[in-house]
Amino acid sequence: MADSSPSIPDALDINIIIDNRQAGMPSPKEILSLCHAANSVGFPFPSSDQPVAWIKFGRWVTKGEALTQHSVALAMNAISSTAVHVPAVYLAFMADGRGYIVMEFVPGLTVAQRLSEPGADAKNMYQAVGRAVQQLIAHRAPTGTTQPGPVGGGCIRHDFFPDRESAIAYPTVGVLQEHVNRILKLSGCSQRVNFTDEVATNGLPLCPGDIHETNWIIDDEGRVHALDFEHYNFLPPSFVAYALEHWYPFSRRVAKYVDYRRSESNVYAMSIAAGQLLVSGHSVHGLPKSLRPLT
Repeated sequence: MADSSPSIPDALDINIIIDNRQAGMPSPKEILSLCHAANSVGFPFPSSDQPVAWIKFGRWVTKGEALTQHSVALAMNAISSTAVHVPAVYLAFMADGRGYIVMEFVPGLTVAQRLSEPGADAKNMYQAVGRAVQQLIAHRAPTGTTQPGPVGGGCIRHDFFPDRESAIAYPTVGVLQEHVNRILKLSGCSQRVNFTDEVATNGLPLCPGDIHETNWIIDDEGRVHALDFEHYNFLPPSFVAYALEHWYPFSRRVAKYVDYRRSESNVYAMSIAAGQLLVSGHSVHGLPKSLRPLT
């Protein structure tokens, strides 16, 4: 096995983000070799027969994703009789422009797989995921956080933006609000969003931005596990409502079993602004020149 694995340069810069490895876990360099030899962007370790961890990697895997999953796992898994389990992060690092996360392996089937089974109780699954989402959105950003986005900062990944990612990391909620309102103004729309007031009252809740049936596992004991933290961010409450109500039929079905704060005027204005971003083809549209990323 070692002889056939691609050679990893000794001088490769490896930036460790999280290191909570258990006994027997591979080193970062060993993980790089495994990933370079893999034919997918995620696989069980050490084997599919006896998995103890799941390895996820790619250019879209970010430091923010790893830190957010780690932070949320610590919070959710510490709750007695938790409604949702989050895979613990054993190791996360950046190397060669890619992110690597080694996490707890979760047994079971995705909700998509469960729904395809004969006699599947769809309503029960929507309710179970609804309880999981309810617990997740009750979680607030770490104390002192003023920047919307993933833990540690970074671009927002959410369906509001074209290609599901913001063009910049917003330094404050006020700057995010200003950008959305500039988009609305440029479109000639009189609607405006007010994120600062809702955050002042309700804080920055955790927003699961990709509530899709493939991103939840239900194990054989009926426990719900949240997967794929690429689109999890701490955002104004209206972004939670937008994620629940837009795009996926599954998320709208789950939303029926979630009690969440909803500003109808904000969500309506966001849908208009999102349409304008989609027409423009990029998330830079409406940003002040001083905030636009260098190209």
